[in-house]
Amino acid sequence: MKTLAVLVIAARVAAVLLPTASIAQEARREVGAHVHGEGKLAVAIEKGKVSMELEAPAKDIIGFEHAPKTAKEKKTLADAKARLAQGVKVFTLSPEAQCKKSAAKVELIGLAAKATKAHNHDKHAHGNADAGSTAEHAEFRVTYAFECKVPAALKTIGLGYFEAFKGAERLDVSLIGPKGQTSFEVGREKPSIDLGAVN
Repeated sequence: MKTLAVLVIAARVAAVLLPTASIAQEARREVGAHVHGEGKLAVAIEKGKVSMELEAPAKDIIGFEHAPKTAKEKKTLADAKARLAQGVKVFTLSPEAQCKKSAAKVELIGLAAKATKAHNHDKHAHGNADAGSTAEHAEFRVTYAFECKVPAALKTIGLGYFEAFKGAERLDVSLIGPKGQTSFEVGREKPSIDLGAVN
C-alpha cells in the first residue's frame, strides 16, 4: 500500500516533468477556487529519492492573479519563478542527507491571458473557498526531484518558503515514506517539517 502511494506521487511528478505527458499536463491547466494564504505540499520519499509537489495560489507567491501589467509586476513574476526553481532556498532538506536537486519544474496555471482583464475582488475567495466565483484564479504548481546520498539522515525539511513569500501563511502537508504516511498543517510559527514519522 505504501509503495503504491509513493508510486502515485512519483507518477504525478513525472507527468509534470516529462513534456510528452500532454494529457496529464492539459488536465492540470484548470484552476478552481482556492484559499489565499494556504498551499499544499506533497512529499514522497523512497530509496534516497525525494519527490515534492507544491501547489500555491499566485496571490501568495507574487501578490496578484492577473497577467503582469507593469515592469515591476513582470520582475516580481520572473523573480518568483527563479526562486521556486532553485528549490533549495525554498525547501531545505537535512544537510546530513546530502540531497541534491535533480529536477524542478515551475508552472503558473490560470493566469489571465489579457493584461487588461480586471481582477474582481468582490467575487473572489479570501479566507474561504468560493466555488461559484467568476473571478480569475491562478496558482503555481511546482515539482521537485532530489537524490540523497545518505537517505537515513533525512530528518527534516526547512521551510524558507514562508520567508520567501510573504503572502503564504500555511501549507497542508502530505508525507509518504518507508515507515508510512501522514498529513498535517504547518505555518509561519513553525517553518519546518519533521520527517521522523515516515522516514
